[in-house]
Amino acid sequence: ERPVTLGHRGQPITNRFGLDEYFALRDELGCQTILVANFRDAVARKVPLAEAAMRAAGLVAYCNAPVGAKLPPGMDDWPALRARNGREKPFRAEFIQIGNEWWLFAEGAWQAAGLADVQQAAKWYTECLLAYVERIRQVDRDVEIIIDANMGKGIEKLVLADPAVRREVRYAALHHYQPGPMDQLARDGQPCGPDQLSGRDWWNAWAAMPGVYGDDGANLALSQAVELARSLGYIVACTEWNWNGWGYARLDPPAGIDWRLAAGIGAAGFLHGLIRQAGDVRIATQSMLLGHRWHITAVRADPEGKVPPCFLPQGQATTFYNLHHGDRVLDCSVEGAATYAQPFQVGWAPPRKRVAVLDVVVTADDGAVYVHAINRDFDRALPVDVDLTALGALAGAGTHYLLTGPLVRGGEEPAPREAMEVTERPLAQAGGRLAVELPPRSASCLVVPRSR
Repeated sequence: ERPVTLGHRGQPITNRFGLDEYFALRDELGCQTILVANFRDAVARKVPLAEAAMRAAGLVAYCNAPVGAKLPPGMDDWPALRARNGREKPFRAEFIQIGNEWWLFAEGAWQAAGLADVQQAAKWYTECLLAYVERIRQVDRDVEIIIDANMGKGIEKLVLADPAVRREVRYAALHHYQPGPMDQLARDGQPCGPDQLSGRDWWNAWAAMPGVYGDDGANLALSQAVELARSLGYIVACTEWNWNGWGYARLDPPAGIDWRLAAGIGAAGFLHGLIRQAGDVRIATQSMLLGHRWHITAVRADPEGKVPPCFLPQGQATTFYNLHHGDRVLDCSVEGAATYAQPFQVGWAPPRKRVAVLDVVVTADDGAVYVHAINRDFDRALPVDVDLTALGALAGAGTHYLLTGPLVRGGEEPAPREAMEVTERPLAQAGGRLAVELPPRSASCLVVPRSR
């Protein structure tokens, strides 16, 4: 029987689903893995630095070191324990992240460590970080290391620029969540009530998050947040992102407007932004995958097994793009598309000066071209002409995959059914051109095979 431990808020954690169970699932799903090591204990001086770094390296040793490997002096034989637990070969986790969302705890950690200013904080943080890296590298020279790109008080400008950190660490992590508390509203910097938003206002706000928007109204995902990491040679890992809102039960949106469909369209928009930032963002993990309570999960499960599991809208959106996409991003331009202004601040999500009604990115592979198109309009279909003549010979027939759903009204928790659905329509093109109609409140993927 496994011990019950306490989480960072004092909640009990049963540990019934541990590393061995996780990696069995990993093998079935075929996904990559990011281990996460406790960093606050070291920086806040709750645990001696050498001990904390050894614990992090021990996690890597259990997962990645072969049986009989030479381990750092004083380290328990974690590979042998893994073998006794039933796994002789290493699990081979690809990544380890040292700390997570450090900025949430930075102020208290600096105080606990007795650090007086930014320079001291940056120096101590760097010392702790490099101690972890040294121990981890003694166990595994190849595991990729991820650290936070936001560290509190701006110390990341000093830490990320450190030559030793730049040499050993490849990835800098950024997270993005919106809107947060949906019932905290403002317009022109002044609080306002929910009654000041029409049904269209609610839709326009919810469908335009998460993400940062450019001057042309296109979703740019993390936008300028990547600049510091990129300038120093890091690859950005968006290790958590989601349309994450709460407080819906305290609202009364008119006309039956519901956040669920909007969250799916918003997630699709953020995926467009990530595609646009594909040169800077290498990892982009939607948080969370599976849950029985939070409505930000991709999949909702009944812990008692009485109701079949189902996708929630964001999971439907990411699955839709996962099934229909190419392996490279193509240049594209959009002409004549309308934009709208979204003047309300909703929770953490700021007003938007301009949001594109039609949001388009194009991907391709050796077999087909994929035109990803979002129609954010609340109630109007968009006729669209697509010109693919620059892409060479294409097949005459393709498929229009469509993700949309009704504006259902509900409470705080999602109903145990899928709010969106995917349908297919035949698609014809002639001479590299095609004409389609995009329904309102929808995401589409126009798949045109290449001619053999």
